[in-house]
Amino acid sequence: MKNYTDLEQSKKLAEILPIGSADMWWAWYSSPLSNGHYGDFPMFCKPVCNPDESVPCWSLSALISVLPSRLFDSTPKRKELYLLPDSDKSYCFYRQFAVKTKGKIYLLTEGECLVDACYKMVLKLHELKML
Repeated sequence: MKNYTDLEQSKKLAEILPIGSADMWWAWYSSPLSNGHYGDFPMFCKPVCNPDESVPCWSLSALISVLPSRLFDSTPKRKELYLLPDSDKSYCFYRQFAVKTKGKIYLLTEGECLVDACYKMVLKLHELKML
């Protein structure tokens, strides 16, 4: 099970989210013998090797904390965040509650794991200017 954003996802989120919301870092290592590379696993501390080249990384917990637990738009109906892990796919969605809608799904993203589904939801909410 994937527990954090991969390097490409991390680079994209670094353009959208506050860096302080990340709880891990992809560290950049360089030496005279190589052109440099990112570590195989993200670190839980601030980068110490080359902070200018390092990339923030988000754990599942950090991703969930940046997603609003409820969404409100021009309608009075609230939309609540739900996460649904499954063996084949995982889902991140907002369910709209009102007498007439009876829990209609408002926004839905899916991924191979919850990290991927939450990552896609961050992108979707950013695109809709709801983040």
